[in-house]
Amino acid sequence: MKKQLEIKPVLRYNKAKYPKYTDPNPLDDPKALPYPFSQRMLEWAVTLGIFGATACEGVTQEVGNTFTFDKTGLPYMPAMFGTGLPDQLSSKEIRGIVLRISKDEGLNVEENVPWKYSEVHFSMQFPISVFDEDKKIGFAILDYANTDRNSIIDEFSKRIPEPVISAPQLKQMWEQFAHGNPDFSLYGWVNLEKQVLWTKEEKDFFKLFTKATFSSLSEKEQKEGEWLFYKMLIKDRFKNEVEKTFYNKPTIQKALQEKDWFALRQALELNFFIRLLHEFTREKEGDEKVLEQYIAEQQNWLAQNPGESSNVTNVLVELKDPYFVDAKVKTALQALFQKYNPKWKELLSDIRDEFQNSRFSLEEIKAMDYWAEEKELFVAPISFEDDRFKYYYTEKELLKDEEISKDSTELERAKMMTKEAALKRLEDHLRMYIRWAKSQGKY
Repeated sequence: MKKQLEIKPVLRYNKAKYPKYTDPNPLDDPKALPYPFSQRMLEWAVTLGIFGATACEGVTQEVGNTFTFDKTGLPYMPAMFGTGLPDQLSSKEIRGIVLRISKDEGLNVEENVPWKYSEVHFSMQFPISVFDEDKKIGFAILDYANTDRNSIIDEFSKRIPEPVISAPQLKQMWEQFAHGNPDFSLYGWVNLEKQVLWTKEEKDFFKLFTKATFSSLSEKEQKEGEWLFYKMLIKDRFKNEVEKTFYNKPTIQKALQEKDWFALRQALELNFFIRLLHEFTREKEGDEKVLEQYIAEQQNWLAQNPGESSNVTNVLVELKDPYFVDAKVKTALQALFQKYNPKWKELLSDIRDEFQNSRFSLEEIKAMDYWAEEKELFVAPISFEDDRFKYYYTEKELLKDEEISKDSTELERAKMMTKEAALKRLEDHLRMYIRWAKSQGKY
């Protein structure tokens, strides 16, 4: 006879807790079972599993390059879980320690030394934060002021941040939509709960969406549906975004009505150009007349070059950073816009070059390892994302101290101790690197 199923209440169970940033990374936890094998386990197997039997105590590991690209924490990746992140040493603190340790180790260093390096397929120019030109040893201190965050967040991402929309983006979104892969939810475009109130355009768009997603569009449906898609998309932007983001609304609406792609592209291009100008300039009396001259000149250029992107717009796009605008570049642009200059395009290009040459791309940071080994240019990157120099409760001995949370004095003591430990780690790694670079450079 089969035993009857019984349901019994659980008398005791572990209470679920939200993970903290101090919890071990589940991918690196030694108790975790790797699938199929973690890199660290493979390294352990090679170094200890194979050679453990013949390893001798007291053998000192050879000093190597401690500032390779893989240790920088770039490209930037957000925390996997947790509610906070450890504090980071500031660039000012790092620079002060780098200068002191460099002098202690016998280097004759200067600050912000411009350096240019070129090969057949590669060219680089940037200011090295601390550099000894004779020994070719130095440090590039990477932070938000001198690092190209577009490439750090996503080195393949070339999308223009919202709310600006360009003609190429419009085309790309339509291609995805027409092949049944829209990058938006239908609910954001039409209210599914109020179908009885839909306009003819909304009904037609719903049919188009359904056909494109679950079947395929005929050539005629693609031709007619493309303009309905553009109209619905831009209508949605007009409705949901700040009105100021569209400076060329009547021209855009006219191009949509007449289904004129060149006119629409020019209208969006001009809207994009005006938007960028307003981002780079202050709201100040007298500026508007100057901006009108720029806009009129750009409008004339677009009229004479239908369907083409303006080089000036491209320069502004390259200058634009969705997270931070370099202070020197912004000041130069503001001064430029306050008084109309017939050579503003050339000046803008010069500003762009200066802006780019004062920042590090991801490719340049990666190349530093190669130069150290092959070209004897020992410029080590010290990143603002390097985990080795974060210090907010990262010391294991302090994590076990239960008194920290009960006493503010102990809290301050713990903060100071963890910071001092991070500073000591930085000093040790700097000395190791300089000694390694000296031995490699054959000085």
